[in-house]
Amino acid sequence: MKNMIADGYADAKTLQRRIEKVEAWLAKPDLLEADKDAEYAAVFEIDLADIKEPIVCCPNNPDDAKFLSEVAGTKIDEA
Repeated sequence: MKNMIADGYADAKTLQRRIEKVEAWLAKPDLLEADKDAEYAAVFEIDLADIKEPIVCCPNNPDDAKFLSEVAGTKIDEA
């Protein structure tokens, strides 16, 4: 984010606020925890031994996950 500001990103004030929030969290990180009585609509179990190559999420939906080999060579405009 600091590089984006240095490169002239149009909304430097917004980025600066984000930087400050991230730095504050890093100084005193709070991890989220589920409530003790939380109920879940579904539980997904994934056997990591079945994953043979990196998986990436494609824009604009984190549910659009693909194996790296499926998207290798795709031009990336923004990350």
